[in-house]
Amino acid sequence: MLTRELSHRVKNTLAVVQALARQPAAPDLTVDAYRERLVGRIQALARAHDQLLETEWQSADLSALVEATLAAYGKIGDRDLKVEGPSVLLTPKQGLGLALILHELATNASKYGSLSIGGGQLSITWMLNHEDEGAQVRLEWQERKGPPIGSEPPDGFGARLIKQASDYELDGSAELCFDPAGLTANITFPVE
Repeated sequence: MLTRELSHRVKNTLAVVQALARQPAAPDLTVDAYRERLVGRIQALARAHDQLLETEWQSADLSALVEATLAAYGKIGDRDLKVEGPSVLLTPKQGLGLALILHELATNASKYGSLSIGGGQLSITWMLNHEDEGAQVRLEWQERKGPPIGSEPPDGFGARLIKQASDYELDGSAELCFDPAGLTANITFPVE
């Protein structure tokens, strides 16, 4: 039974890696840049797997996922990074999906947004709302004081990955607002 469960999880993970590898690259993307993006996404999955392993694949902690994602960009407090929210335990599926979403947002912020320059600000906050249908998390990723961005949403794989992972992995939704002052992403999903 344990071998079958392990095989099932490995196959699921490999299916995610295959889906990531098969995504079309932007026409101006070099092989090296494509490889860097793919490796980064696989590393995000690996970090989420590490956290899930610590809980014997029972749950992932939202705060720990956020902190693990931002670790590559400096310690919270070293930069103008704000991370705030209550303790929230995610299912393994949600943990893996959110790890990919956070990695995508952080990668884009480090290349084009608030993490790409000194003085840029990043705020990641979430709250837990209890409604008639059950508990919901509302996570907000907000960048400010970075390079100006266009108001037109890019039609790239990153934006599609964020929206699809929110829909299918989190059973929620993602709204991306490309304001010239900086990107704001609102991600909402149910929790048990």
